[in-house]
Amino acid sequence: VTKDDALANIMIVSAKGATSVPFKYIITRGKDSLDILEYNSGTSTIIGHANSDSAITVGAVRYFTGVADPLIEDFSSLGGTPVKIASGQTVIRPKPDFAAPNGGNNTLLGIDASTDLDAYPNFFGTSASAPHAAAAAALLLQARYKFYKPQGSSISQDDFLAANYKPWQLRALLKDSALPVNTTILGQTTTAAGSGAIRVGNAIKSFGNAKPII
Repeated sequence: VTKDDALANIMIVSAKGATSVPFKYIITRGKDSLDILEYNSGTSTIIGHANSDSAITVGAVRYFTGVADPLIEDFSSLGGTPVKIASGQTVIRPKPDFAAPNGGNNTLLGIDASTDLDAYPNFFGTSASAPHAAAAAALLLQARYKFYKPQGSSISQDDFLAANYKPWQLRALLKDSALPVNTTILGQTTTAAGSGAIRVGNAIKSFGNAKPII
């Protein structure tokens, strides 16, 4: 790899000798400053728990005043990392599941982006988009309880949802109601946004009936 005018060689050695084993290396903070001269496959960067089957994995899109349509961030991680499951088979899971906004205003982190129309700092990263998705999920669960709890029942929201609405159903709803976005990163078409940018309003409208009971 090179940085500025410096050249560095990185050697990865197997402790078991010459046996060939699959492995992956990921540089998490080198997009603008490092050039990988050899073995740069440009493949998936979603690994570990984020690549598990039951995880809800979130990409990052830029969507605020001054941006007409959600845009996938070029740092948003790509899926496609092979996983060997208990049966011995290797599977590739469709990750991320969807994307959520980042770059929101705050008074603590980041710097003001030139592309929005105010002077407040913006917080970027999947560390910002994941909380957006979590908040959207909370609103959906609250709405599900409101519209589906039997009339007159005293069942708590937690008990109702545990019995009647599973995490995979929530994930499917957010995926099905998402807005497809342009996922071109550095000239390459990717699946970095999964099913697209979440639209919690559309998700609620898919099951919510706002007609009052008289």
